[in-house]
Amino acid sequence: MEFKFPKHASAVCGEATIEIRVSVPENESFPPFEKVAFSAANATKRFEREFFWEGGSHDTFNAMCFHTGNNGNYIVFQFNCLGSGCGDGDQLGIIDVQSLEVLLTPHKFNRPHAKRILGEEPPFPESDKNTFFKMELVGTWQ
Repeated sequence: MEFKFPKHASAVCGEATIEIRVSVPENESFPPFEKVAFSAANATKRFEREFFWEGGSHDTFNAMCFHTGNNGNYIVFQFNCLGSGCGDGDQLGIIDVQSLEVLLTPHKFNRPHAKRILGEEPPFPESDKNTFFKMELVGTWQ
């Protein structure tokens, strides 16, 4: 089993430039621990934050720029183990691009909270055309 992903990606979302870096321990083909570091800057602010999570057997991480109907811009990101106990479609994180504040951190079954924050149904970052960072496991366990 191996990870297939870029270790770094950047995108412009609204007025902000977003960078994402993922670190994976070099000594393991399937790391039990991951770290995702975000940095962002707009005309008035700079933001840096790390998110940690325990890996599962089929973990993915995806991030996208999401434009709401009320002209809001958000970074929506998602950790997912793709298992029935993970809360498929949940584990969303939301960063407001204008204020550069974390409005929601990833945890199980938080899609209703994301809907309240965004004012509409949250996207599915793993399959959305606006996804700019995608990390997934490839291969099979031997």
